[in-house]
Amino acid sequence: PPPPQPGIYNDLAEEQTPVKTNPSRHRAMGQLMALFSNAAELKKLREDCPLSEEELEMFRMETGFALKEILRYYAVFKEYVSCLAEHKETSKVELTPEEFQGIPCIAISPLKAQYIKCIPSRTGSGRHQGNVDFAAFLRLLAVTNGDSRTADRLRFAFNMYDLDGDGKVSIKDMTAFIMAVTDFAAQDRGEQAKAKEMLDNAVK
Repeated sequence: PPPPQPGIYNDLAEEQTPVKTNPSRHRAMGQLMALFSNAAELKKLREDCPLSEEELEMFRMETGFALKEILRYYAVFKEYVSCLAEHKETSKVELTPEEFQGIPCIAISPLKAQYIKCIPSRTGSGRHQGNVDFAAFLRLLAVTNGDSRTADRLRFAFNMYDLDGDGKVSIKDMTAFIMAVTDFAAQDRGEQAKAKEMLDNAVK
């Protein structure tokens, strides 16, 4: 067969030749862009947060969250306050117990009233009382989503089951807990009664 004509097949072959890339260079560029993006986000979050450096450091020590996490959680909590709080005092970044129960992930829980009672106190003992400010909100996140101490997580779990707050988890508490978290439709009240009877018999 005749040799390929220059300028036709050769050009096509050149067009099909893949462009060589440098994976290390692309990876480095991606990391650099992520660094700039994270730095810009951190700067914006810090500008929008009125907490002092001392307060941020205190929260970091108490909860184990990184600075960026604390700033993000503050932005989220502030948004909850702007949407749920009925008071007009914008300087108060806090929620009443009723408003706190309106947070979407709390509102859908049958134990929403128990959550606010189980927010760890600053000293780690006792139960939360009064409105929920950012410090209380952050302590709750630390014990449910963070790297808090095992003792704090165990205390929180115990308090969630101790529905009457007497310092003990009785069969009455367990029965009330299971009845609360079990979804019985109106037509299944008979099944609910059977489940309660089974629990009562289990401890006899």
